[in-house]
Amino acid sequence: MKKFMIVLAVLPTFLFGQTHLKNQQFIDFSMGGYDGLSTNNYSFNLGLGKYNKKSNTSNFEITYAYKLSETTDIQNIASNFLIPVEQLFISYKRDLSIFRNYNSTFLISIFGKANLGYEAIDRNKNANQDYVLANKSDYLLGVGFGPNIEFQNLHFGVVNNLNFISNYQKFSVSPYLKYRFHL
Repeated sequence: MKKFMIVLAVLPTFLFGQTHLKNQQFIDFSMGGYDGLSTNNYSFNLGLGKYNKKSNTSNFEITYAYKLSETTDIQNIASNFLIPVEQLFISYKRDLSIFRNYNSTFLISIFGKANLGYEAIDRNKNANQDYVLANKSDYLLGVGFGPNIEFQNLHFGVVNNLNFISNYQKFSVSPYLKYRFHL
């Protein structure tokens, strides 16, 4: 009984301990869509960061995104032939908190990030069946931005990426669901 009472006394500290403290570190894990939500379009993200003043954050992230993209012929007519498009990013991200409740369990923020990555189109094959791909795999450089809503350690948001030097897709939208582990 004594051990049970100690566990009951300590458990709320682990479940509802202070978060969003200056210089407190965290690990993020998120998953979501890549240009939509489906089983063929998905993304995963892993991040490490820390809090700054007023619940603002800065963190580094690694993102993997995959989707099946429909090809088109010379007249821009869809061919019903799907090719895989994969992106791998490393990013530096800054969040700016624009609203938070008194005990910081609900936050609304906006973020911006700088991306550097690689885009693989059809796993670097130049031809597939009767089609020759005009776009080739290449490095990516771009920025991302979007809103983020946090409740406890669960985050919902959308990332809008602008890929300045992409040979395939200059703009992408990725909705996500993220969980944050405080260290």
